[in-house]
Amino acid sequence: ARAVIEAKKAYAVVPNEEVGQLWQRIYRIADTEYPLLAMKSPGAKGSQSSWIIFKGDLPPKITVDWKVREGTVGLSFWKGAPYRPDHATDLSTLGTRARWRAAGTTVMIETDVPKPPSESWAAISDSDIRQALTSAIRLLEFFRRQNEL
Repeated sequence: ARAVIEAKKAYAVVPNEEVGQLWQRIYRIADTEYPLLAMKSPGAKGSQSSWIIFKGDLPPKITVDWKVREGTVGLSFWKGAPYRPDHATDLSTLGTRARWRAAGTTVMIETDVPKPPSESWAAISDSDIRQALTSAIRLLEFFRRQNEL
């Protein structure tokens, strides 16, 4: 019974200064140079906070996700999304590294971006941040083009 009670307690973020500073750097770049991503101002972040979600003007249950430590940016179609592309969708405009991936009920179109240094992933360079944000914009535009057809 105690385990059930403990499991129901709210998750408490233990703020990590280095990770928090990284999120603030990403936010400043995204807010000024990539406003279409509509990144929300980040709050406190824990040491494992390496998945950044951009909503832009996408419909419900569709997001652009940057998994910083994995070095991927993906367009994710969650369960119940109003649109779900299929494998016949041409990904060639996204470059040679674009691919389909499924995880549970979520379907993703993923592209590779620079991976951060493994010894300190929060030390990713501004240049690498810009490359990832450019990929995120490319996916947002790809979605828009697909839905105009």
